[in-house]
Amino acid sequence: MVEGFGVENKNWVLDMYKKRHSWVTAHIRGKFFAGFWTTSRCEGLNSIIAKYVNSRYNLVEFIQHFNRCVDHIQWKEVQADLVSVNGRPNMQTYFQQLERSAANVYTLSVFYMFQPILV
Repeated sequence: MVEGFGVENKNWVLDMYKKRHSWVTAHIRGKFFAGFWTTSRCEGLNSIIAKYVNSRYNLVEFIQHFNRCVDHIQWKEVQADLVSVNGRPNMQTYFQQLERSAANVYTLSVFYMFQPILV
């Protein structure tokens, strides 16, 4: 693509390619990730992306593989939503009404992070 448009000698394109390691960080900035700190969020996302993207890829290959990664993440989210909608957690406290209310408000995975705090 770079050669096709004749921009292989443009400083902006060369600079962007040198900064390719920071593309993921820019992509996730401003996104909500419940229960993850910034560092662990980046490390976790980097490990997922590393399964799909290689630093030797050119820009076109990067975009193709990155899109596959995004598709995978979205599929995992759909699966988690399905489990959350169809799953019913076991209540573990004497505060059944509060616990049920939390189970109805939170996704199942977030509820399981909340439940030990309530217990």
